Amino acid sequence: MTSMTASNSISLLSTKEVIRIRTAHPESTAQALRTLSESQQVQANASYIEVQGVSSEQVMSFLVTHGLTPQEVSINHPDLESIFLELTQKVS
Repeated sequence: MTSMTASNSISLLSTKEVIRIRTAHPESTAQALRTLSESQQVQANASYIEVQGVSSEQVMSFLVTHGLTPQEVSINHPDLESIFLELTQKVS
């Protein structure tokens, strides 16, 4: 069985969070966020963008640095069951 340190567990949690951003210009904001090197996934629809693979702090810093102002930001953290399944799948 694989042992995880606390910092590894926290790192896993932060990469699994989904940052949802509502903006007046979702396509151009999504295009800019795709240049954020650590992001694993950036999806946009007509009213919001979802970013996964980076922390919310990195996303907000990126937006501010690039002069992009979100109207709303929310963070969806993984639930305990999802974390458990992720951890046990890596062991198998």
